[in-house]
Amino acid sequence: MAAAAVQLHRAGMIGDGDAIPAPSQLDQIMTDPQYRDAVAVLIDIAVCRPAVRVDLSLPADLLEAIDRVSGNRSRSLAEAAGAKLRQA
Repeated sequence: MAAAAVQLHRAGMIGDGDAIPAPSQLDQIMTDPQYRDAVAVLIDIAVCRPAVRVDLSLPADLLEAIDRVSGNRSRSLAEAAGAKLRQA
């Protein structure tokens, strides 16, 4: 339930207009004397940010191929870009 709690807190911060801090580095946390006796737990959370509209040009045959396999062109392009970035 930790991931849900972090996501709820983050949503509250966004709703309040607060800035979301950058993630802490584990080695920085563990070298802080305040956390000397602590146990660190990494929590993987989904970060959902608003979509941004972009204008781009692609070859017509590529768009037709995307449309044949997907009902949502934007989602297909975003998923393909995400998969490519995870490989990098």
